[in-house]
Amino acid sequence: MESLWATVPDLERAFEALVRDFKAVFGKQERQIK
Repeated sequence: MESLWATVPDLERAFEALVRDFKAVFGKQERQIK
């Protein structure tokens, strides 16, 4: 359990990076559609 919680901050950071990339890509597509 201890080791699992140790990875949580890394998972959160990875998820935030993923969301940021998704928003960037989605934003570009949205501008192209308009």
